[in-house]
Order: sequence, then C-alpha cells, then structure tokens
Amino acid sequence: MALPNATRLCNQGNARACRDAGLDYRNGRGAARDEEAAAKFYQRACDAGDAPGCVDLGEMYAAGSGVPRDDARAAPLYQKGCDGNANMGCALLGIMYQVGRGVPRDEARALPLYAKGCEGNNLAACNDGAGLLQNARDIPHDDAKAAVWLAKACDGGFLLSCRNLGFLYAQGRGVARNTVQALALYQRSCDGGGLPACNEAAMLLQTARDLPRDDARVAELLTKSCSGGFLLGCRNLGELYELGRGVPRNDTQALALYQRGCDGRLGLACTNLGQMYENGRGVPKSPAEAKTFYGRACEYGDQNGCRLKGGG
Repeated sequence: MALPNATRLCNQGNARACRDAGLDYRNGRGAARDEEAAAKFYQRACDAGDAPGCVDLGEMYAAGSGVPRDDARAAPLYQKGCDGNANMGCALLGIMYQVGRGVPRDEARALPLYAKGCEGNNLAACNDGAGLLQNARDIPHDDAKAAVWLAKACDGGFLLSCRNLGFLYAQGRGVARNTVQALALYQRSCDGGGLPACNEAAMLLQTARDLPRDDARVAELLTKSCSGGFLLGCRNLGELYELGRGVPRNDTQALALYQRGCDGRLGLACTNLGQMYENGRGVPKSPAEAKTFYGRACEYGDQNGCRLKGGG
C-alpha cells in the first residue's frame, strides 16, 4: 500500500494500514527511511489489535531500532502477537525464554511457544524448537519429536532444517540411521546455499562405510563450501590437495587453503600449516615457523596445536 494511502487509512482507524505505513517508513519506501516514525506506526497498529504489528514493534525494541533497545518491552509485544496468532511472535518469544533474554530463562515455557509457532507453519519455530528438544538443559530431550519438526520445516523449504535433519539420520538419533537419506538432506541444503551442509555432506562421504567412496564429489562439495567462505570447508579441501584425493596432489594449493582457514582463526588449519612447515611440505622446512603456527592454533582453541607447540 502506498504510504499516503496507508497513512490516511491508519488515521481512520485501520490497524493493518498503520502497520503498512510503519513498514514503508522502515524500508524508506515512499519517504526517507525513518525508524522512529516506523516504530510509532507499529505502536498504533498494535494498540488497534494488529498482532503482526506488535511483533514488528517488538523486533524494533529488541534491536534498538527507532526506539531504545529494551528486551523487557519486546517480550510482552511478542506475547501479544503470539496470542493473536502472529506465529513469528511465538518463535521469537520462545528464543527469549530459551536464552533468558528480557525474561527469566525457562525452557519449559519456550517449548510450547515453539510448538505453537510450528503448528502455525512458522518454520523457524519448528527448527528452533527441534534444537531445544535435542540440546535442552532443563527439560527432557526428545530426538524423535525433533525429527518430526525438522521434517516439517525441511519439507516447507527451510533448508537449515534439512541440514539438521540430515545430522539426525547420520547419527541415528530419533530416526533409524540412514546415511543415504542423510546425504540427500545435506545435499538439498547445500544446493540451496547452506555451505556448512556442503562440508557435512563431504565428510559423510568420506567416513560412512555404507556409502560408495567418491573423492571427486567430496572435492566438489568442499570447493563450493570454501568458495562461499566456509573456512572449515577450505581446511578440509586443503587436506584433499595435500593427499591428492579427488584432486591432483598440490602442496602449494593445500598451503593456501590452510592459510585461509588459519587467517580466519580456525585452529585446525593453523595446525595443518605448522605440520607443513615442520615437514617441509611445499615450503622450506622451518621448525620456528611450525612452532609459530602451532601457537596460533593453540590460541584459537585447537588442543593438538597446543600439544605440538609444547613439544616443539
């Protein structure tokens, strides 16, 4: 709706038009971007009973956009939206209860909020609720229910859930172990731009005994992952070049990939660089350089780097 029409209808008491005007101001559509004005229109929408407007206003308080950041004010706005079947409000309030942001941490309250959001086809709520069911600290785990929620989200096109469901099939958690199904789910997420899933598909192909070995496909998956900036994919691709699996052996390329990972503070990649210098692979042998990289690896949390540095 054009901003002048939205403003006119809002002034006549149309709650949806107030929300539309807020969205126009927030996006700079029909007027200069003005988040303070957006928040005021969202407030009018919410006050007039528009549940999505309450959620939009809650997001502004949570982000400190156009209003002071105030999680304690965001939470009741999400609740009001959720009560009005704006299911994103249920999902966002579930996160707040899960992590204790703006409200006391309470996983038992978070779970039914995720459930309501998921039942209302908010796929993020399905995914986040499944994560809680798998990793809860205070309520029982339920991998089988998590798998159901992830399947719903994945079937609806929420590709992160495809990756997460792939993990359950790979591990046999909540579902019968099925590496073929796991690989297909990882591949679906990868094809949609999920770079970690590309890496996980590659790792599954390398480790699963019941899948045919396909080093060329592994290299292709890791190349996609690394090209998109997923540094663990770069490190793993470097290992393929170092070993000559699925790609021609190339120590120079392996070094460059390890360096990229190490520069991104990936400790494992720094350890790999240290080993290349220690063994003179693609570079002149240099125990001093090796120790430097082992030190960086240790700093970034790789315990093998710590061990190698200590013995260097």
